[in-house]
Amino acid sequence: MKKLILIAMMASGLVACAQSTAPQEDSRLKEAYSACINTAQGSPEKIEAC
Repeated sequence: MKKLILIAMMASGLVACAQSTAPQEDSRLKEAYSACINTAQGSPEKIEAC
């Protein structure tokens, strides 16, 4: 029983760690995509690469 509780606590800790890094990655990806679109300056070939 104690092992089950310990495993549940460890799993919830891992989930909390995984969720905290995801928003940072999302914002970085959005910024990179925006920068790519801005530097493409309407060129279809460059926009396609984004």
